[in-house]
Amino acid sequence: MTSHALEALGVVQRLLRDRATLSEHRIATIIAAVRKFNATANPDRQSRISILDAEIERLSAERNRLADGMEIEQVSAEYMLEGFTELLQLVAALPSDFSRVDEAFGALRGSILADFRAEQRNAGEVIDEYLRKADALMTATPEGRAFEGAFALLRDDELLLQLRQDLTALLDHPLSAEILMDGDRVELRGTVGFIREGIESVLAQRHRVSATLRDYIVTHDIARDRELDDVLRQLEQSMTVWMQSAGPRDTVPISFLPSETDIEHLRERFYDPLDDDDPPLLAERDVERPGTLTLEEIRQRGGPTLAALAERLEKSLGLSNDTWSAGALFDGFPEDLKRPVEVLGLLLLATDRGDLERVDEYEDFTAVRPDGSRSELLAPRLQPTVREESRGD
Repeated sequence: MTSHALEALGVVQRLLRDRATLSEHRIATIIAAVRKFNATANPDRQSRISILDAEIERLSAERNRLADGMEIEQVSAEYMLEGFTELLQLVAALPSDFSRVDEAFGALRGSILADFRAEQRNAGEVIDEYLRKADALMTATPEGRAFEGAFALLRDDELLLQLRQDLTALLDHPLSAEILMDGDRVELRGTVGFIREGIESVLAQRHRVSATLRDYIVTHDIARDRELDDVLRQLEQSMTVWMQSAGPRDTVPISFLPSETDIEHLRERFYDPLDDDDPPLLAERDVERPGTLTLEEIRQRGGPTLAALAERLEKSLGLSNDTWSAGALFDGFPEDLKRPVEVLGLLLLATDRGDLERVDEYEDFTAVRPDGSRSELLAPRLQPTVREESRGD
């Protein structure tokens, strides 16, 4: 959104909140701000020393009073309400402020490119002047100068950490739960993060402006632009002459397709891949070729035999004896069904069945590889689900 839209939303939000009226907190805030402003801007040395001495004396007296165990003065709920209201108003103004700086950089970029395209001055002078502006973008506009001053404070990590700690302390105040709504608490708690995002957005906009200027200077072709300008001027001159005698409904015939071209010689025969000879045959070489595998050997190296495994599993589940397990069932398989991959096939078939359950223990599966070697595999113990009538017995 533009800065104007953000300001409009800010006005609506401020109207929905309780407006801060004349109060002790507001007057104290104005007095403190004027005092700090005078202490920073006063050109008289003795006046600055007097202001600092008075502030040091006041703070020292307050510190000594608290160090001596005196009672801490509690602020009223009205004072806290006024403070939070003013703080929320200041935070709500930040989005439009950052957007205004972004828009100022965008407007400056547009004016710079417009001056480049005008070419009313020597190209070297234009480049030198606007390269200096690109180096001083932060001071070229009032918004940029204001942001440059604020940026010196906002990039101080210690200052931002202090701001985060102060906000946390205020939000943890016992009266804050009665004054602030959830949205206000979220807005105040994210102030530091929002400030960082605003700074990064402005710096990214400044980088885009500098990159645009650099790319325009590098890729700008003055000769090509002048040729286009000459063509447009010729069209404008022709249009001016034609309009002196043309009526309001006169038209100019324009051919969209080019006229016929006279060609002395046109190629009549083009490349045909069939005209080329076939590539030479590969030379025969005496190399040792692998032996031919039988169908049974290929099957032994393949995946699990799911059909045979499913048939044996169904037969075992149909028996009345429910004391067997998947490992015991696998031990009774013939040698050709005891490959290691058959263990995975058996577990795969048992995964989605409701009549098999897994217990909290493991069992060994003795598998036999196609070469006759044996291997022990450890897998979860699966056994038939206990029937309800068996439990009753």
